[in-house]
Amino acid sequence: MIKLKSENYQLDLHAAQQIKDKVTEETCKTNVNPQLIFKQSYTGYTVKTFVGNWTPNGFWLSKYRKQLFQLRPDVIAKFRFEQEADKIHLSLRYSIGFSSVFTGLVIILLFSTAFLSLGATAYLVVLVAMTALYVLLAFVELGRLEQAVKDKIL
Repeated sequence: MIKLKSENYQLDLHAAQQIKDKVTEETCKTNVNPQLIFKQSYTGYTVKTFVGNWTPNGFWLSKYRKQLFQLRPDVIAKFRFEQEADKIHLSLRYSIGFSSVFTGLVIILLFSTAFLSLGATAYLVVLVAMTALYVLLAFVELGRLEQAVKDKIL
């Protein structure tokens, strides 16, 4: 995964439990039902906002409603809880998955190849423009995921 942004929070035990409860309410667990990630990501099959996975010390959120259907980049929010004396440290890291970058690269290369007949310069211009468009789209998705996390979980 390619790191895009990170945030850190100090929480008390009650606030950490509230975040965990909100995640349970808003997230389908993919480690329980893996095919749900595809149903939700393509069709919006579930009413829950996120698809995610739980780990022993935190969880990550990924694909939300109709993300794959709309060909949006897969931005991931990873929550990691660390117990300290009387506080809990929450680190929230946003990143983009390699599979999303690879898929975007394949789409960019396939689309740009159509302009190869116009010459190498036209091909490179289209390749750079499509790459810039993908990067812009990834940062738009980062903003949307951040807003969804703040609205629904934090």
